[in-house]
Amino acid sequence: MHLWLQLCPDCGYVAEDITQTPEDIGVYRSEPYLSALHRADFPELARRFLAHAQIHTRASNPYAAGVAYLYAAWVCDDEGLAMAAALSRRWAAEWLLQCKPFADTGPGWINGAILVDVLRRSGQFEVAAAECAGLLKRPVIPKDFASVLQFQARLIAERDAAVHRQSDYLPLAS
Repeated sequence: MHLWLQLCPDCGYVAEDITQTPEDIGVYRSEPYLSALHRADFPELARRFLAHAQIHTRASNPYAAGVAYLYAAWVCDDEGLAMAAALSRRWAAEWLLQCKPFADTGPGWINGAILVDVLRRSGQFEVAAAECAGLLKRPVIPKDFASVLQFQARLIAERDAAVHRQSDYLPLAS
């Protein structure tokens, strides 16, 4: 993940490729961007993703902002920072919820399942349950996604915000 975003050590410019001129230089001088970049309660790599999310929030790109916050959560998970990870997921959910409704396509089902997991992992069980139930009620649902969402529904009912692996729910799919 440390290769996904570059950081200019002189000016704090964060991008996939810092040799490219930014479209909106003002965002890199904004208070939300600088605050995200300098948060002491997040690891340096997570701060890059938080700052990158600010670029997308300013550009009104909710999906990219949500994904950037999710990546920050993953970094915090790896560092054992559960509270920072949950907070990042709450921010991710806030932006991913703006992407609804999800299409009945492979990418749409993936995004819906990701949203449910983000909500569950951040402890937003009621919202996660509603999103999960809504996806499961769709007239056409691929079997693989149905099994994942049914597993998520069980975890939500148990108020389980822990990480789970694919192997945890695969027996349910057979």
